[in-house]
Amino acid sequence: MPKVTLAGHPLHPQLVGLPIGLLPFSFAMDLCAMVTRKKSFTDAAYYSLVGGVATAALAGAAGAIDYFGIPPRTEEKRLANTHALLNLGVVALETANIVRRSRRRSRFNRWGVVLSGVSFGALLVSQWFGGHLVYEHGVRVKSLQDFSGQRDFKLARDNELEQSFQKIADKFPSRGPEEIAG
Repeated sequence: MPKVTLAGHPLHPQLVGLPIGLLPFSFAMDLCAMVTRKKSFTDAAYYSLVGGVATAALAGAAGAIDYFGIPPRTEEKRLANTHALLNLGVVALETANIVRRSRRRSRFNRWGVVLSGVSFGALLVSQWFGGHLVYEHGVRVKSLQDFSGQRDFKLARDNELEQSFQKIADKFPSRGPEEIAG
């Protein structure tokens, strides 16, 4: 499977910043709209949501190409399955959110805030899995230096959170759709 790059670097991580920024921004605008009831915040939430879903589709397409290059039945494939399924869930929720909002764009949408909040939480967890693929397993990384002697600064309860995420990943299969279908 070919690898997709832009200017010599993997395309997927170059694109993920857009939905990672726009989708939480939509949630933040929803919260502002909830407090102020101003239509400008409702509009900002809607348009950033649309932009977030559109750019998530682009980032997901680039990520899918990388995904099919990961060997089957590996820890990396299990992590990639978890990452991909979480992102598909986020896109599905936020697409439903757009459809729901497009019917009543003139006023504040309480369910839209709930959907955005749930999606934001799932996006945070998914980012951890994507980061774990890159930083711990070296997926699509070309290392030139050894930084193993450097110490990590860890936030309180960081190890417990990592173990919780790993338990989530362990529930997903290490086979991908290409193996299940074939």
